[in-house]
Amino acid sequence: MISRAFPLLAWLPAMLMPILACQARDEPGCEVSVAALSLPDDSDGLLHWRTADSATTPLQLSTRYFSEPVKVQGQAIGFYKDPVPAGPPPPDAPEPLLSVRIPADKGRVFIVLWSEPDGNNQPRWQGKCITAEEWRPSSMKVINSSAEPVGIAAGDKRIQLPPGRSVDFRAAEWRQSFPVKIFQLEPELKTIFSSSWRVTAGRRELCLIGNVNGAVPLRSLLELTPPER
Repeated sequence: MISRAFPLLAWLPAMLMPILACQARDEPGCEVSVAALSLPDDSDGLLHWRTADSATTPLQLSTRYFSEPVKVQGQAIGFYKDPVPAGPPPPDAPEPLLSVRIPADKGRVFIVLWSEPDGNNQPRWQGKCITAEEWRPSSMKVINSSAEPVGIAAGDKRIQLPPGRSVDFRAAEWRQSFPVKIFQLEPELKTIFSSSWRVTAGRRELCLIGNVNGAVPLRSLLELTPPER
């Protein structure tokens, strides 16, 4: 299982309150779950998000789990360091750290947020939007968010994963744990990760390959299991 392959991270409970979006009543909405792997400098420990002219809603960060789904409307979500009041933003309103477009007709959507240093060593925020339709339960989706292609050897599979592309491992294909190695391909072939993975039946799992100061770390995320009612 992927959680055994990485150091355990403290799980901060994901708390989201409903967003009141100023959109037409007949506009389709979707359910959004968010995970943020980074904190803005000097932040209050939260990210704040809003759609349309709604006030921002605080998002308690979790580096291991996606938040519980919240129904939203609108075509994009802006993420902010500090709260922003409802209504049209004033002239001195802060720019969002990142604005992520969401597919309004796709049901449930998962958003991953993270920051990486740019050429001036300033945080550059990025986001990845994944629909539940393209990320099935009982699967692990591996996304290469780095700027370079990587190679993956998983069991008897050999995969080259270009930047921005993903590959899915499904529980039905792996009935037990399987060895995994991830390789840097350029400028020379080099092993950058080696462990054992297991795909958990009934749960979505995500592995994000990213850049940090020339290294290629892996971050793992899990879908938050809904509480029993």
